[in-house]
Amino acid sequence: REGDEVVTTMIAGDRSNSVLHVSEDGTPVNIAYTPFGHHQAVQAGAELPGFNGEQPDPLTGHYLLGNGYRAYNPVLMRFNSPDSMSPFGRG
Repeated sequence: REGDEVVTTMIAGDRSNSVLHVSEDGTPVNIAYTPFGHHQAVQAGAELPGFNGEQPDPLTGHYLLGNGYRAYNPVLMRFNSPDSMSPFGRG
């Protein structure tokens, strides 16, 4: 709700829960992702999930994976820090 006005947002996604289409008040927006999760579209509503159904950080656009343990940067295509809990050693 915005004031006394009710706003309806329709979203469509794929099997991975990535949001591919958003329509707010009849204005459609298509969203295409790179293989690493980056997209150029401005989503209608920061509360919408993004690539693979993950919630991007509204300030940075990074995906906070592992309950916020590691931040993934889809522009750089890598995590911002090494995984200290990796079963494969450092990294």
